Amino acid sequence: MVMKKYLQAASSILSNENGMPPYSPPALLEALQFLEDELTNRGFVFRAETTSTSQGTLKLTVTDTKGNGMIAQVKLFPMLAGETMETISQPNNRIDFIREYSLPGGTVTLPIPSARYVLEVSKGPSYKIVKKEITINADEELTCQICLPQMADWRGAGWYAGDLHHHSVYSSPLHGGTDDVIESPQQVAFSMEAAGLAYGALSDHHNIKNHQQWLATATDTFLPIVSKEISTTNGHVLSLGVHTDVIYKIPKQEERTEQYLRQEHIRTSDEIRASGGLPQINHPCDRNPAISLDPKFTDMIEIFDTIEIWNGSNPMIPGTPNYDAFNLWLSLLEEGRFVAATSGSDTHNIWVDDFHGLLEKFSWIVTYGSPFIDSLPVERQDVLRYLMQVLQETTPIMEEWAENRLGSGCVQTYIQVEQALTVESILDSLRKGHSFLTSGPLLKVSLEGKGPGETLVAEKTTVSANVTLISNVPLERLCLYTNGRQKTYIPLTNRLVDSESEAQGAESVYDYSLQLRDIAVNQVKWIVVTVEKGREIRAISNPIFIESANS
Repeated sequence: MVMKKYLQAASSILSNENGMPPYSPPALLEALQFLEDELTNRGFVFRAETTSTSQGTLKLTVTDTKGNGMIAQVKLFPMLAGETMETISQPNNRIDFIREYSLPGGTVTLPIPSARYVLEVSKGPSYKIVKKEITINADEELTCQICLPQMADWRGAGWYAGDLHHHSVYSSPLHGGTDDVIESPQQVAFSMEAAGLAYGALSDHHNIKNHQQWLATATDTFLPIVSKEISTTNGHVLSLGVHTDVIYKIPKQEERTEQYLRQEHIRTSDEIRASGGLPQINHPCDRNPAISLDPKFTDMIEIFDTIEIWNGSNPMIPGTPNYDAFNLWLSLLEEGRFVAATSGSDTHNIWVDDFHGLLEKFSWIVTYGSPFIDSLPVERQDVLRYLMQVLQETTPIMEEWAENRLGSGCVQTYIQVEQALTVESILDSLRKGHSFLTSGPLLKVSLEGKGPGETLVAEKTTVSANVTLISNVPLERLCLYTNGRQKTYIPLTNRLVDSESEAQGAESVYDYSLQLRDIAVNQVKWIVVTVEKGREIRAISNPIFIESANS
């Protein structure tokens, strides 16, 4: 199942890049199994890289700059012989990191295999990333303290990060679900806080059994929102902020008509809204028809208050379901139809070890099997060569994405709230699109003082834009999308704020903030701003609308 998920994301990227006819994930998985069986018949057997059988203990404390213990994300990347802090960040055909989090007092004690590691401590987009090489010796305890500096206090400025789509053990077969999830609601809450989130929705499948435990995770710094991901057989719908169990009545096959499915979507959304909640359509362009929105139903997509265009299960890269959802959303704006965009990690495993050993095995099968492809049945050769391309051309992208942008809060929806942070104020900001989506960069855009989800009444034919853009990793370009399918690229120049922090283990801070003058808006109805690195989008604003004062 996990290999199929990986192959789906990787092949989507490749098919877009090369214009090759895509193979379905099941077909790719079957071809990979065939190749492995052929290798077995020839005497080749895959043996995973073994970790040390001996163990030591890491006792870590994470503090802020005032010495207060804090919840933070902790990752450990095993280092092989000859690897350094610099080379381990390069593609190496393996995904084997350990992910944990420190508890509210800032401490975490981890029994782990004895080895050298790169220890990485972070807390979402507002904090620096601190890295340090450590050695865990057998039967010994290493005590380590990390000070994690904040880059910018966006909460203090009224911007709050959240994750709207997350699962727990209540999505598992133990509670009538089908997903292999083991985390408790409290573990999910800690994991979200470790990613720097101020609010989060626990949206399990099929039931609302998590609600009481989820509400109990509230703290002074974290606000839980009750939710449910409703299965409809033609899309997944969130009922954000609804305490009752909203059920989409799936029809029997003989009753399954387009009219029934449409009316049931409308009834379900109306029930959510009448209960004070927010109806959202999730991953509308997923490759699985049962969980994506039927394309015929986009004519009534306004029955939803928000649309999840960025799902954490795949990168925001051309060819992926996320990029298709982004383009669907832009096409709606092109038609004058606004449904506010959101993101959600869709995390089913807070330890993000889904792909552990997977890339290593995939690489081994394809690398060792490629010399034999010409001798295999002709009808198999094309798909096997396609697997070779998947490995060669997408591994760097997929490996870097899996190591850095998977798990709780891997994509975040930052909302602007001027009053107190409550469930009601969060849902209101989400509906209005007073938000941006990000996998890292902090992005605030305004046109003459108007922000995302707002309307500027332009007195002139040109306007100025203020862009605040801060990141703990380097970025490459800004892109302005406007109606008429126009795109304007603006290269970004690295501007280090405090490069000397590298000497203390903290990564550099990059401030790309700029003012854009004389933007022609004579025929412009809306502007969406994105931030990109390589082929990947890293942040997306909701649109700022423009009306002429003379119209």
